[in-house]
Amino acid sequence: MGRLRRWRPSELEKLELCSAYKGSSVDTAVSAEGTMLHKVMETWVKMGDVPDELRVRMTEEHWSLVKFCQGKVLALKEGSIRIRTEKSFKIYEAGNVRIRGTADLVIEYPSQCGQPPVVVDYKFGRLPVTPADQNLQGLAYAMGFLRQAKNCPAVKIMFIHPHSGECSEHVVRYHDIPDIITRIASVISKCKNAAEPTLHPTACQYCSRKTDCPPLTARAVSVVEAEGFFRIPDRFLPGPGTTDDQRNVAQHMAGVLVDWGKSWKASNLTAVLEDGAELVDFNLRSRAGSRKIVDAFAAWCIVSDLGLSLSDFLSCCSVTVGQLDQVIEQAQQGGIEGLKDKALGELEESGVMATGNNSIFLQKKPKTSLEAFFTKQIEA
Repeated sequence: MGRLRRWRPSELEKLELCSAYKGSSVDTAVSAEGTMLHKVMETWVKMGDVPDELRVRMTEEHWSLVKFCQGKVLALKEGSIRIRTEKSFKIYEAGNVRIRGTADLVIEYPSQCGQPPVVVDYKFGRLPVTPADQNLQGLAYAMGFLRQAKNCPAVKIMFIHPHSGECSEHVVRYHDIPDIITRIASVISKCKNAAEPTLHPTACQYCSRKTDCPPLTARAVSVVEAEGFFRIPDRFLPGPGTTDDQRNVAQHMAGVLVDWGKSWKASNLTAVLEDGAELVDFNLRSRAGSRKIVDAFAAWCIVSDLGLSLSDFLSCCSVTVGQLDQVIEQAQQGGIEGLKDKALGELEESGVMATGNNSIFLQKKPKTSLEAFFTKQIEA
């Protein structure tokens, strides 16, 4: 039968766009952040709180993302009779292909209320999420749920995307299963036929094969090649005569080429460490890991015994507004009403708490594609 191929539901959409797609197994700062935030939500649903070992790793932005998800989940929990986290589904198995998936959250309701169960998936990335009615990952989860459930005619898929402040949902019915199977089978058939890589910004963005993909490499080189070694031609640099279309294309290229460069760096480091490769212009160096106090009170107890004053100790401490906000909320639940508004108000009025400027960035619009760029050269 050949080697068993295990796919994740999250790969299906990319494989549908490009049969040569391969997800990365290397943890990045972005993937590590997403894993942490998923763990925070899972723990909160189970325990109703976030443990200290997770709290200390969270920034104010992290708390805002989590609070958005918590608000949506609290609304879904009303009237429910069963809530499960990390629910696994058997989705597809044929030949040497096996697809299994794990949804972040499944919420079920009494049958008499007429509300279908909800399968929730948190999306903590910054990029737009394919709408639920088209998202093959969500459809695969729905199929897996309906096949395992007894006498359940429909299920709702919900993607919670806190960075955009939006949720996408779609109801999948049992009679939709054949169409979903056909779509997945089509993806598998295309992959087995070893079709040539198909450049697509959604697939290329997450693919680990950027360094050995001939079409993508050719496009990347066409951006940087010129008369001199790695000198970027002037026509690709921003200037007074740059058009809006050129800027739009450059914004797309920046994301793809940054990932392309990161992939090369990771591959080169692995080659040096594990295969003994030697890069003539680079030396291997190490940097000591950063140190962090994980228990401020315990640290104060130790250093105070050694003669350090409280004022000196506090001068090197920092308090995040997100963590303080959580502590105040817990105090309010203990019976101190109005503490949050009063405390935060006095902190701001006294100048102890400062609010920084809002961050501004360009975010890709939903369903945005750069296929035209990948099919023809960009003219200056």
